[in-house]
Amino acid sequence: MGPSAGTSVPANIPAPANRGGLQPTTQDLIAQCPRFRVLIVGKSGVGKSTLINRIFGVETASVAKDKPGEALIEQEFTSPQNDRLILHDSKGIEPADGGNYETVKSFIEKRKRMPDIKDQLHAVWLCFQMPIPTYGERLLEDDTQSFLRLRNDVLGNTPTIVVFTKRDRVDTFIRHKMRGDPDAGRRYLQEFCIQPIQDFMGDKGIAHVAVSSKPKYVQSLEELIRLTQEKVSESSTSLGSQVSPVSLAAARAQRMLPTLGVNFSIDVGKQSGS
Repeated sequence: MGPSAGTSVPANIPAPANRGGLQPTTQDLIAQCPRFRVLIVGKSGVGKSTLINRIFGVETASVAKDKPGEALIEQEFTSPQNDRLILHDSKGIEPADGGNYETVKSFIEKRKRMPDIKDQLHAVWLCFQMPIPTYGERLLEDDTQSFLRLRNDVLGNTPTIVVFTKRDRVDTFIRHKMRGDPDAGRRYLQEFCIQPIQDFMGDKGIAHVAVSSKPKYVQSLEELIRLTQEKVSESSTSLGSQVSPVSLAAARAQRMLPTLGVNFSIDVGKQSGS
């Protein structure tokens, strides 16, 4: 999805530098924000590493090479496979690890106070595995509810997407249990995923998408990319520029829609030439 023009810039995100009234070039914007900085929050086993691999072209083994399952949120993960990305991974917030919520909250608050746009968080993905209640699974346990508390407590205007993972697993269950019902998937997603979060948050407008990293679900990953791009553009586009440094960084970091970064660079070129 292309940039959203005309949205006011939040107080903690500076507008691109204006060189004597000239619009910034692509290189100007890249200099201000060379890498897209994203925080991935979710329990262990929800599929975060595979998601990162598919969307950003970073091998799963590289993500976990230092401390498998024990990634420190302060650690800036970068990779030669994609030098346009900085990843922060919250250690899985488990029931026995209540202190991790405060660690994640403190990290987010610190990043929001960073004066330079390149050091701030540009997006947050809150990852939840789609549940199958027949197997005794629930979307929101005490530990996973803490993910949603982050949004109300501290995230504010930071672009935040709820990502429901392992959609293929639920689709298989539906095919076996609800044959002949073409609307079963949509109802299932609403009843067991979207509605519990809306009820807990008291907010029907929270951005969400259901994905799978399986090859046949590539469109779901592309939808996550477009939704993230849309929310980033809404949050960071200033009145004086159609493309912000963060919007361009987000478009350049993903590896599934190659034309997205090209289109943003073209938009910047049109601005600087106008």
